[in-house]
Amino acid sequence: MRSNNLIVVRFGTTRANCALTKKILAALILCILCTTTVWGQSANAPSLPQLATPSPKATMVDRFGYYPTNLYTGLVDITIPIHTIEVKDIKIPIEFKYHASGLKYDDLPMEVGYGWTLMAGGTVSYSARGTGISRPIGTELSPFVKKASDIVVNDKTGLSDSDQLQLEYVENGNKGSNQTVDYFRDSEYDVSNFSFPGHSGQYYEMSNGDKFSIPSTLTLEGGYYPTARDEQGNAYYFEYGDGDDYDRNRTYYLTRIVSADGKETVNFTYKYFGVSEANDVSRPILNYSYIIKEISHYLSTVTTEIAYGGGMPGISYKKFRTPVLSEISSSAGKVKFYYSSQRSHSLVKMEITNVSDVILKTVTLNKTNDAYLNAVNFCTPTGSSVYSYQFEYNGTKPEGNVSIDYWGYYNASSASSANQLYVPDFTVPRYGYNDGQKIPGMNRTPNASTMQLGILKKITYPTRGYSEFTYEPHRANGQMYGGLRIAEIKSYDSDGNLQESKWYKYGYNGDGNGRAIRLVNFNDYMVPSLVVERRYNRPGEPVDDAGDRTLSKAYYPFPKCSYFSQGSSVVYPYITEYVGSSSGVYGKTEYVYTDFPDYVNNWSWRGYTTEFPLWSYTWKSGKLLRKTIKNSNGNVVYSLENVYEEMNRKDHMNLRVSRFAHLVDGSAMLTGIEKLFSAPGYSNWGVAIGGSLHDYYNYYITSGEYAVKESAELKDGATRTTRYKYNAIGQVTEETLTVSDGGTLTTRYQYPYDVWKDGTDTPVQYAMFQKYMFAPMLTKRVYKNDLLVDEIVNGYKDWGGYIALENVKQLKYYEPRIKYQGYDNYGNPTGISKDGEFEQTSYIWGHKGQRVIAEIKGGSFSALGKTLIDRVTSAVSPSSADMAAIEALRNNHSLEGSRITTYYYDSGLNLEKLIMPNGTTTNYEYDAFGRLLYVKDHNGKIIEAYQYNYKQ
Repeated sequence: MRSNNLIVVRFGTTRANCALTKKILAALILCILCTTTVWGQSANAPSLPQLATPSPKATMVDRFGYYPTNLYTGLVDITIPIHTIEVKDIKIPIEFKYHASGLKYDDLPMEVGYGWTLMAGGTVSYSARGTGISRPIGTELSPFVKKASDIVVNDKTGLSDSDQLQLEYVENGNKGSNQTVDYFRDSEYDVSNFSFPGHSGQYYEMSNGDKFSIPSTLTLEGGYYPTARDEQGNAYYFEYGDGDDYDRNRTYYLTRIVSADGKETVNFTYKYFGVSEANDVSRPILNYSYIIKEISHYLSTVTTEIAYGGGMPGISYKKFRTPVLSEISSSAGKVKFYYSSQRSHSLVKMEITNVSDVILKTVTLNKTNDAYLNAVNFCTPTGSSVYSYQFEYNGTKPEGNVSIDYWGYYNASSASSANQLYVPDFTVPRYGYNDGQKIPGMNRTPNASTMQLGILKKITYPTRGYSEFTYEPHRANGQMYGGLRIAEIKSYDSDGNLQESKWYKYGYNGDGNGRAIRLVNFNDYMVPSLVVERRYNRPGEPVDDAGDRTLSKAYYPFPKCSYFSQGSSVVYPYITEYVGSSSGVYGKTEYVYTDFPDYVNNWSWRGYTTEFPLWSYTWKSGKLLRKTIKNSNGNVVYSLENVYEEMNRKDHMNLRVSRFAHLVDGSAMLTGIEKLFSAPGYSNWGVAIGGSLHDYYNYYITSGEYAVKESAELKDGATRTTRYKYNAIGQVTEETLTVSDGGTLTTRYQYPYDVWKDGTDTPVQYAMFQKYMFAPMLTKRVYKNDLLVDEIVNGYKDWGGYIALENVKQLKYYEPRIKYQGYDNYGNPTGISKDGEFEQTSYIWGHKGQRVIAEIKGGSFSALGKTLIDRVTSAVSPSSADMAAIEALRNNHSLEGSRITTYYYDSGLNLEKLIMPNGTTTNYEYDAFGRLLYVKDHNGKIIEAYQYNYKQ
């Protein structure tokens, strides 16, 4: 949804002045080019890039956020844009994002409020599987990854290569860095989930260095302080992290971004908290378990008993010393974050400043109890509110020892007992109980009403128009599941008149059902273990034989496997979106998504359910398969159908090993027998434990892409089909468009990876590959019915420590069509020429390389001298004397015939004045919030005026 908040009022001018104004604004409207990617986007002849400042008008467009729905998961994505930092190829949107699936018992308000997330920096969340980054003390051997069905049991007789001994070494690898072992091995890939501006994915690494990323175009170098590199070659450093006591789980925070050319650095500063209870973040946890023990007495009967284990009854809390973001700084300025004096992690204000630390605007947050975000106010530097977003919620979330469903959402409005057992009240098997044993736990059935407590229900926009959101619980197999899906969105104008309504029907033929990620199964909540005791003939007379055996089944509050995928307990391959208003239904859009259930019937060697499915197909699911738009009469007006293919797929096998059996003598472990339980003298112990002390199973992690192979689009009665080919890192290398008459247009692309792969790379192209600069396009060739009709070649050069464009060549031209003559200290082009034109365009940049302040065509700025140019470029703001020296070039006889344009900016780097080659001046005036108010000509006459439809 978009709000139309900007009204442009144009005043009468002469036809000539109108034409001139439009020409000036057209020349300014484009953003400063990204020099590594600008060419090859069109089959037409290349033209000189626009390096001048974007028009203030362009910055007013599309200011506010939009609210798309992720229909595959039934979630509505609500984003409030705050500010965007843009320097070089680095773009950092600062946003508040709302997750509308409902609030769980362990959700925290954190910086913004319940349900909201501050998106500004970035994190890498590391989880060890098998041997982690913190190794135990001992000798590390190569990983042991073997098919579970091939592992030999009862072979622990003292041989160093026995499989059961290797399982012990794998178990040793799970131990902490303060523990000593003889040998240890890895058997699983550690996983790091990363999220930072414009990028998200996973990175996997085995202890032997085998590693891969998803997506493959982004690399993450692991270790204690990870570094990521995007496809442009920008580096993201995560130089602060905190973790648990054993370093099995760590969170790293983004501390700086360095551009590929090394010319720009964006720094992220955090406020860290020491040992202070008041500053700790307390997250609720549930770890109290219900245990059924089945005791098989030696040569006797079987008895059972009940026990409790784990932590404390009810809800307990784990303390975290989570830092908060306090500042983001770059050559463009700073964004400062301020927090509540009552709650150290509650954000209350943000300041956006220029590079001189002058405040340009402020953003304040109104909250209830530092927990619920009521309003986001955008204010002038002095604090006067200009416009705001306001929010309303469906009550508040329950607090204390609350009742929850299987997925952690509230299922009762009142609190439960402080000693409540949160294990679901399943009826489970118990020896001697024909009808099973009902666990005296909690009723975890979902509740449609209480699941919605505390959820966002209304947003009022700066125009005072508003949207209301209606939710409903997930459904699958005719049953209710935890979490919410969007049911309807109604949008009203400021007078309360309904403007548009969207409502959603889920499931095949709208039956309301999706696919549940996992069916609730009590076995998923159970962790088994076995204790085999040493037999005694009589007290004090032990026998090397197995005696009583106790099988314990511990039931926990939550399953060991995930009941979620992509944040949802249910997914929807089929969805229909209806659109209408008070006057009736306009039409509907039918969506079909790819959907591949995980292979969840994965059983351990001993026959128990597992934490991970054998195969996970999440990477192939949730992609748009078909979209059909129909009008109110049911006629198709548009359709899109995609065909996908697995690309560069590779399956990585893991072996998960856990300790199952323990051999004890009273309270002591029988370590000697554990090491040789299959030897002839101890074979009866091997029988008692089933030939292994462990339980184990395999699972696979799949890397690769599920990419569009063919896309067919029907629009205005015509069909267009596009086929795609990719390289090994997922970049499109060929696209072929076939139209209704059978004609084809094929475009082939080549990137640094491609020339490195086939061995035709130049030294500069190899350097680009080494610097992870995968995105820059090297060549583009266009074929019409197999006939080459256009070709563009981008040539790059090492300009002394950084790589940038040198020239652009086109088909039929022997010489480069576009030549880059040089770059300044900030990596900005200072001279560009085009073949066929007899003049060069030169530029002087200012404001620390952030803006073009002077442009000359048909001449150069050499008369100014390098000292002045470098001084102007590096200055926060050029001095009046230096600008006067540049303006004086207009009267320099040696530059007769050249054309000079100069640009002046305010403290917020908004264009304030533009002087054309003929001396005509255009002035731009802004209000205290930095919004464009007037465009005036050289006589002070208003050409355009801007009014903003905000209401207080």
